[in-house]
Amino acid sequence: MPMHFPRVPTLLTACSLLAACVPVHADDVVGRYRLNQGHATDVVEVRANGTYIHRYTAPPRPAVVDSGRWTLEQVNDRPAVVFDGFVHHSRSEFFPWAPIEPSIFPAPVERTGSTLKLTVDDDINLAYVKQDGTDTSR
Repeated sequence: MPMHFPRVPTLLTACSLLAACVPVHADDVVGRYRLNQGHATDVVEVRANGTYIHRYTAPPRPAVVDSGRWTLEQVNDRPAVVFDGFVHHSRSEFFPWAPIEPSIFPAPVERTGSTLKLTVDDDINLAYVKQDGTDTSR
């Protein structure tokens, strides 16, 4: 008797792979992103003029705001937003041994349907997720 396998998982996998193959353009990544984990509010605004504003608020301390420039580049065969002078203020929450100082931060861009996220750490699913609801599926 022949076995029949459900086609839905195969279809979902194919759709997921196709979404990942859609090119990412600089205008796609422009918007507001929020870190998807942690107790603090950690938000990055990626601006069309090649700059970013990073706001980190961990009450009761006052908000910390820093800024710099960004570019969209290929890093390890993946599109990535490369932030220059980025300060990982939330690092102390997830990686207490890591220094908190300005650095170059390549954040690989991942597209799931129409949602973009900028990956911080794949192992713990830590990422900045686009908040403005802009459809990026082109």
